[in-house]
Amino acid sequence: MTFDLVVKGGFVADGTGGPCFRSDVGVCGDRVAALGRLPDGRTTVDASGMVVAPGFVDAHNHADHGILRCPDAQNFLAQGITTSICGNCGLALTPLSDAHREGLARYMAPFVGAAQEYDWAWDDLASFVRRIEAARPAQNLALLAGHGTLRAAVMGFEDRAPTDGELERMGLLLEREFGQGAFGLSFGLAYPPGSYARRRELAALLSAAARHGRRCAFHLESESTAVVGCVETVLDLARETGAAVEISHHKAIGRENWGKVFETLRAMERSRAEGVDVLCDAYPYVAGSTTILSLLPAWAAEGGVDALLARLRDDTQRDRIADAILKDDVPGDNLMLLQGWERVLIGDCPGDRACEGRTLAEILERRSVDAESIGLFMDWLLSVSGRALMVLLDEQSEDDLRHVLAHPLTALGSDAWVVRDGEGCPHPRAYGTTARFLGRFVREGRLLSLEEAVRKMTSAPARRYGLAGRGLIAEGLFADLVVFDPAAVLDRGDFLDPHRRPEGIRAVVVNGTLAVRDGRQTENRSGRVLRAV
Repeated sequence: MTFDLVVKGGFVADGTGGPCFRSDVGVCGDRVAALGRLPDGRTTVDASGMVVAPGFVDAHNHADHGILRCPDAQNFLAQGITTSICGNCGLALTPLSDAHREGLARYMAPFVGAAQEYDWAWDDLASFVRRIEAARPAQNLALLAGHGTLRAAVMGFEDRAPTDGELERMGLLLEREFGQGAFGLSFGLAYPPGSYARRRELAALLSAAARHGRRCAFHLESESTAVVGCVETVLDLARETGAAVEISHHKAIGRENWGKVFETLRAMERSRAEGVDVLCDAYPYVAGSTTILSLLPAWAAEGGVDALLARLRDDTQRDRIADAILKDDVPGDNLMLLQGWERVLIGDCPGDRACEGRTLAEILERRSVDAESIGLFMDWLLSVSGRALMVLLDEQSEDDLRHVLAHPLTALGSDAWVVRDGEGCPHPRAYGTTARFLGRFVREGRLLSLEEAVRKMTSAPARRYGLAGRGLIAEGLFADLVVFDPAAVLDRGDFLDPHRRPEGIRAVVVNGTLAVRDGRQTENRSGRVLRAV
């Protein structure tokens, strides 16, 4: 047999969590054809002294928000991520309706941008997939349906329970998304309009997902003061509906809440012992990132972004918003009080690029969160039309982070976007998630074995979402591979200089084709949009 590609002389970490073994990996077409001692192929990659792993599967990211703008997915391929599970936090890009398309696009602009590639001229998963495929992505994408997007398609940004007819319409749209290959359903209960949902609505959609055997991922309403109760609510819903659930980017925000992840993970363990299929994912940083609008109460965005900005221009509404923040009387996480101005770093701000990489304390020239500084923040937010992403520094504790990452229920997810080199000041997880995990937590911190770390980045996320033929190295499975140096792999970016590729990722193979060779991305773009069956 003549192989199209042979990766020679490496130590294979096959994704099962079992010990590494010395083997060549032979590839024919898009599949692994043989393991063992093999002759050279038409193309040969020398992996001597390296680890050969399945291509990393990112358990939670937002690649769908940028893949049309940046189909080369360079920041993900640079860290060995061959498959992105995206459409998370309830903010998928399908389904859309003519009545509410513009309102959703306006809200999603900080994530997606206003580039021509994102003209929002699609309706459902199938038509969006055709757009991605036409762009020839460099990595694989597994798309989730988004509850917030479903809700926006039916009832816009209205803060109320749906009528029976509206809930039925959401269910029909979700059935269509599943029928077109969506791998699951995500909820963003901290983000409008998903934050406006009540239990009946959630239970109805979870039941639909359970009937189709699709997992439901939850960005909780609160990851701070009420995080324990929010996890228990998801577990109760899973018991009631039979749905498999995922707690997204699990953490506890705010010093007074540090340590609560030990309690939430014990609750997950108890629920699994009772038969509830609950898992979680996490990223290896104590800092988070999201839209700047998350500093305001979710009810302030009722009606959409334009309605929110109108409230910020109205003195009565401004006072109401500031009063709720200062009295800590907001649903979900009061990030303004939890973080203060000094621990909010502006990441991407197309309306004022000079603000990128600066904290709100620097921009507002204030350190205390009081009525005056909140007013200055509202003025600044109006000046940039509400469009900015922020990095939330020191959200969680290092002890909490290590505990969550090491836990058997946790898979690794970056919670990152596809970005262009030098554009904005994104969270460094966009480039460094996998290398940071392997370098700082596995090699340096000895948190867990290399083989178990690889499992968390490969077969664990692939199995929980049903990615057939991926996440393992074995004959007949898809040839998604990453070759890395276990002694050198390390993230290099930081919060002020995030656009830095990691060290130690030597080669990446996507569907049998070299996407990265000798640490440099090739011109090959052989990714696919995967479909659930």
